[in-house]
Amino acid sequence: MERLSGLDASFLYTETPTQPLNVCSVVELDTSTMPGGYTFDRLRDGLELRIKALPELRAKLADSRLNLDQPVWVEDSDFDVERHLKRVGLPAPGRRKELAEICSDVASQPLDRSKPLWEMWVIERAA
Repeated sequence: MERLSGLDASFLYTETPTQPLNVCSVVELDTSTMPGGYTFDRLRDGLELRIKALPELRAKLADSRLNLDQPVWVEDSDFDVERHLKRVGLPAPGRRKELAEICSDVASQPLDRSKPLWEMWVIERAA
């Protein structure tokens, strides 16, 4: 059980439903070079396998006793990669503008604090 630092906790306390303090990044992959080709199922299975070696990605927040201290990280005993991995298609014409609109929408949504604080969005058919 690891306690949040004061700085990390301050981000939680200053976040609002209309102003989430998420950190986002976009990674563009060339799936044509993947051995065996790309499928969403293969991506999910590979992610699930690797997460087993990364306990930080299976940790969620829990309040401290009586809420007298910063929250702590605890293992999510109900962890399911399906609750974190999202899939969406890039709308036509599939350019940077449409990608930016999806990314903006994703970044504007607060993360569900009842589960580990991360999501992976797979945006397919990016031109």
